[in-house]
Amino acid sequence: IQNIEEVPQASVVVVVVLGLGDLVGAGGSASGRHLVEQLHGELDDLAERHGLERVKVVGDAYFAACGHARPYIDQAPRAAAFAADARDAVHDIGEVTDVALEAAVGVHTGPVVVGVTGGSRFLYDVWGESVSVAHHLARTAAAQQVLVSDGVRVLLPETVEVRQVGQGDRAVDSGDSVWSIGPAAGEVLS
Repeated sequence: IQNIEEVPQASVVVVVVLGLGDLVGAGGSASGRHLVEQLHGELDDLAERHGLERVKVVGDAYFAACGHARPYIDQAPRAAAFAADARDAVHDIGEVTDVALEAAVGVHTGPVVVGVTGGSRFLYDVWGESVSVAHHLARTAAAQQVLVSDGVRVLLPETVEVRQVGQGDRAVDSGDSVWSIGPAAGEVLS
């Protein structure tokens, strides 16, 4: 590991594309590869538009972050807006291509570690508990649901519709509440 830096606060978004594993695992056809490229391209464009950067893609999960490379005072609202737009984009691509795709998204704000890892092949990465919490939220979310931690919810404008969906999950935000953001969050935050 080289060039490690601790960042006291960043917002991490994990978008799990439900149905993507089945599509890619069914032989990796050219149309499947094209769909994966289309999804990643759309998510990359949305991330850039909202001030986030793609960190990595692992299987069916797309990891992005805001505030780790460049500070934003509004990083949590940016991350939540990206999350809502990503949810909608995955659904729309699924409808247009007639493939059953939906997104389950998790967002958490907290400290992260950033750095370059690897031996002969260097890779920039973001890791730590905040990444794990966002990933856990995404894996816990239902299709078309964006789950945010208390750490994100308190940083969102009051105009964003949120609904408490859980509390006391030790793996998420030290047992604090889990919130689902409303369907129009992307419009309110953009």
